[in-house]
Amino acid sequence: MYVTMGQAFALCRFGFGLYFFVQGWDKVTRGWLASPQILSNLLFGNPAAQPPTRGAVANSEAFYRPFLEGVVQPNVALVAQLVTIGELTVGVLLLLGLLTSLGAIIGVWLNLHYMLMKGLAANGGSVDRLSRRARAVGSRRGGG
Repeated sequence: MYVTMGQAFALCRFGFGLYFFVQGWDKVTRGWLASPQILSNLLFGNPAAQPPTRGAVANSEAFYRPFLEGVVQPNVALVAQLVTIGELTVGVLLLLGLLTSLGAIIGVWLNLHYMLMKGLAANGGSVDRLSRRARAVGSRRGGG
């Protein structure tokens, strides 16, 4: 059985759509639409936490940091809602095959911002779940 080029692209489109939809749904269930505190802690850290956290801004690209501090931080509630709705929209568009070019452009735009926020050299934009899982397993085994 051979897979045509169109079928291969459809599988990729479906996979990315599922990924974005799951990420967006996770944000909905964790309360990103109602509470900006989650995004604020992710970006700017939580000095009240034990131990205090620094946030992603500490590792972000130098030219992107002023945008995070000057635009995102004062409007963190709106940005949290836009990110959540954007991920759900990209997921639905790609899963259903509707306006796929628009969905792909929005998805690339979101990923570009995630990469700049976390820092390109850190390679953190693509391995979040894997690194969290590895740290959890390492801490249970007594490792770091």
